[in-house]
Amino acid sequence: DYSNAEHVEKIRSAYGARYAIMDEELTKAMPEGYRWTRPDGGMFLWATGPAGLDSLALLRSALGRNVAFVPGRDFFPDGTGAECMRLNFSNSTPERIKEGVARLAALCAERA
Repeated sequence: DYSNAEHVEKIRSAYGARYAIMDEELTKAMPEGYRWTRPDGGMFLWATGPAGLDSLALLRSALGRNVAFVPGRDFFPDGTGAECMRLNFSNSTPERIKEGVARLAALCAERA
């Protein structure tokens, strides 16, 4: 029988591997001025761009390149967070993570 504990371990391992790929790709590709969290768990990481970045405007351009993220402003009750992006690594293959980060990084570099 497949237990809950086995399932949790399988998911934890898969998410850890996907996170590691996203972190590596961000490290290689993102332009200067961007940073991101290195979470101990979960399905997302937070990327923060330079001051003045409007992640909602960036999302509109990103969607045209078939890459998406959740703009940060909605997660900050004080109205800050415009330069933040929530990136999901839980539901993508390593290849899709690499391609998505490459597209996002190229777009960020164009706006630098």
